[in-house]
Amino acid sequence: MFYAAAAAMLLTACSEKELNEPRTPAGSGNFCIKASIPQTRTTLTGYKVAWEPEDALSVIVKKDYGTLAAYKFVNDGSGIFSSDALTSAEGISELDAVYPYEAGITGLENAAVTISSEATQTGINSTAHIDGPLYGHAAVSGTGEQNVTMNHLSTIFEIEVPNTSDSPLTVSEITLANSADAEMTGDFLVDMQSGALTAREGASAQAVLKVTDGTIEPGRTGSFYITTAPFTLSEGSTLTATIKTGAAEPAVTEKYIRSATSFAAGTINHFLNTEEMEFTVTPDQVSGIEGYDSSFADGDAINIFDSRLSNRFGYASGNFSGSAMPSAAYYALYPYDEDAVLENGVIRTEIPTVQDGKLGDLTAVGYSDGPEIAMKNVTGILKFTLDEDNVTKVTITAADGQTLAGAVDIAWNGGTPAVTAAEGASSSVAVGDGTAVLEKGVYYVNVLPADLSEYTLTFTYKEDTSTYSGYFDKWYPGDTKANASGRQTITRGVCELPLARTSSASLAAGTLADLGEMSATLVFYDDEVKTTINGVGMTDGSWDSPMPDVKSTDGPYSGSNCIKWTMTSKYGEVYFQTWGDDEYARGALDLTPYRNAHFTLEFAYKAEPGTDFYVRFMEHQSGHENFRMMADISEYSTGNWEIVRIPLDEMIMSDYVWNQKTDKRYTVEVDDYTFDAEGYPFRWDKVLRLIYTFNIDVNDTAMTGKTVWIDDIKIKKVILSDQAAE
Repeated sequence: MFYAAAAAMLLTACSEKELNEPRTPAGSGNFCIKASIPQTRTTLTGYKVAWEPEDALSVIVKKDYGTLAAYKFVNDGSGIFSSDALTSAEGISELDAVYPYEAGITGLENAAVTISSEATQTGINSTAHIDGPLYGHAAVSGTGEQNVTMNHLSTIFEIEVPNTSDSPLTVSEITLANSADAEMTGDFLVDMQSGALTAREGASAQAVLKVTDGTIEPGRTGSFYITTAPFTLSEGSTLTATIKTGAAEPAVTEKYIRSATSFAAGTINHFLNTEEMEFTVTPDQVSGIEGYDSSFADGDAINIFDSRLSNRFGYASGNFSGSAMPSAAYYALYPYDEDAVLENGVIRTEIPTVQDGKLGDLTAVGYSDGPEIAMKNVTGILKFTLDEDNVTKVTITAADGQTLAGAVDIAWNGGTPAVTAAEGASSSVAVGDGTAVLEKGVYYVNVLPADLSEYTLTFTYKEDTSTYSGYFDKWYPGDTKANASGRQTITRGVCELPLARTSSASLAAGTLADLGEMSATLVFYDDEVKTTINGVGMTDGSWDSPMPDVKSTDGPYSGSNCIKWTMTSKYGEVYFQTWGDDEYARGALDLTPYRNAHFTLEFAYKAEPGTDFYVRFMEHQSGHENFRMMADISEYSTGNWEIVRIPLDEMIMSDYVWNQKTDKRYTVEVDDYTFDAEGYPFRWDKVLRLIYTFNIDVNDTAMTGKTVWIDDIKIKKVILSDQAAE
């Protein structure tokens, strides 16, 4: 018999053939199964996975019309199985196979296997008794030979017993048990799609190995093998081997489970064969990371991988100590990751995709064939300074799909760690989880090396519970959210703002790259006119003379300057516009993401009562110049400084435009025009001007001689539900 997916035995008296040996079965062309068995993940000396002559499978076939039927298929000695009762696959779409054959299996609903709760090993290193069930699933193609890969359904535990005495030691029985009542032996139903086993009534959380001729000579070690069903133990559980010898009391070896551990099908587990060890670990150097302490401190922990398993080693008094299986070489991972695994010399670990922003540990790996391990850094540090209110999460996304965090595979690569993305890798990393508001200040992020000359910065803002209902059908033609009266309600909720960003950051392992200040607020004026906004050149202007004083020191709202303007004509405007030699070909501000994230135009304003005041954004469309989004704020003319907040999504479309090329005004029937793919008549991605306009046909009252002050002009995120009074 062979183990897991295989009934595996030492093949001594029987003739054996490899599975890939050419063969033409009797009755060539008849329906038969070529069943192949994968090797276990760890090889045991003297243990071979191969079929025995006359081995049999329970084969369940699914007919095209949905019915199931079960048959016995027998091995002809070369891994080709056939049945006298089923010689053609005609009308069969799928098949499932279970080893060993069980006469009681008649369909998928009762496909079951047994893993014996008691076996007998003869000799101290024999694998002949190992017996484990297999399963396979395949779509049927053609009517002749079908290839089916059989898969392991059981796992093996190797328990080594050293004899350190001067006299022979005879092992008579070993019991393997777990404290979590995880079923290890008994009858199990098989999920033929996944191979998962479900324990049936009477399954047990222990397995017993009887031993005959189990004498271990002085100075020798005996190996004993127990077959169980796959199972998982959670942190805090124990796995215990109770070994009966000639001594009065059995020896008990207990392994405490430090983190959730799975004993998977097809594996050979040396879990109990560990020794106490100490490692001296040297941290790698860092460059340009102010405040980073690369030395270890009491309480730090590290993964030490022996030939296959991960072991937790804690730091104290200059060394890392813990238990591991003796191995020819050891891999190390810092900081400790309870879910990390080692496969074929490659460490699978995870760099958190959501972090707290504190300056923490760099991820590093090491390799050694002795007790001294030198680590090599794998990650570096991104630094940024948050200067934005109401943010609950900052997400940085690398361009071109570069991996920043998540699941990764790390190969030692001769001391130059090589990192590749694994399933679950991410090109994004975040500070904050979107719940608590982040304080302004400096943040650090542990990420993989990347070129961040281009990246996307996304701000997630605190929930805004405010709503707004207005007449938006004019500038949302055909909007399905508008009700019969032409009103619709804006619900703001939690908003995200993605912004394309550039930098000079190119991060290497063990170094720091500073992304600088991060803010989404667009400042048009604070003590001076901003010459660049979001990379677009800006300037100020006015249709009238003299121009406003943009650096007036006459009682600014804040800082040292403000905009002051005494009008000399009936109408007046002061504006900020994108810069360019050709007024109709220059760049434009893209305010689309800001409007979608419910941003607000905020500024301080002072004017005497009776000063009529409109605020407008102007955009340019080919053939239709100067379309305007407007808001009337005349009520803020009180003679005192007032803070004005106008949500971009509450501004309304002007029903006329002024064509500067022809110097003519014409009326716009807004519902008759759609100018972009979304059907919005106003192009928020083509904003050319922010204009403050006085007496624009409000009541045709002359503004001559009136003085206005404007200060701190910004487009920013305001949580309106926190500003109920305004």
